[in-house]
Amino acid sequence: MGSFAPTIASQLNIKVSQVQAVLDLFGEAATIPFIARYRKDKTGGLDEVQIQQIEEASKFLKTFTERKDFIEKAITEQGKMTDELQKKLYNATTLAHSKIFTCLTSLSVKQKHKQPKKMDWSHFQLQC
Repeated sequence: MGSFAPTIASQLNIKVSQVQAVLDLFGEAATIPFIARYRKDKTGGLDEVQIQQIEEASKFLKTFTERKDFIEKAITEQGKMTDELQKKLYNATTLAHSKIFTCLTSLSVKQKHKQPKKMDWSHFQLQC
C-alpha cells in the first residue's frame, strides 16, 4: 500500500509523508477515528474525512492494480500481448479510462481454474 502514497497525495493535494503515515497506521490496524483523534502528530493534523479519503483511494488503487495485473497476465498467457497494448494498459489510470476492463469481463474468477479460451484480440481497439 505504501507505494501508492505519492499518487494519493497528488490526488488529495496533501503531503506524501501524511499519506504514508496514515497508510502505515492502517497497516498497524488503526481505525479512522483513532488516527484522527490520537495520531494527529503523525498525520500532520489530518481530519477523519481526509483519512477516509486516503483509505478509499488506497483500496481502489490496490484493487485496480490487481485487476490490471490479472488482465495483463491473461492476455500474455494467450500470446496476444503487444507492446502497444502493454503500454496502454500500463498507462491506464481509471477503470473508465481503459475499455480493456469491460472487454475482459469474460475472464472472470470462475474461469481462473479453467484453461482460458483463445480470444481474438485483433479487432480490439484500446482508447485512452
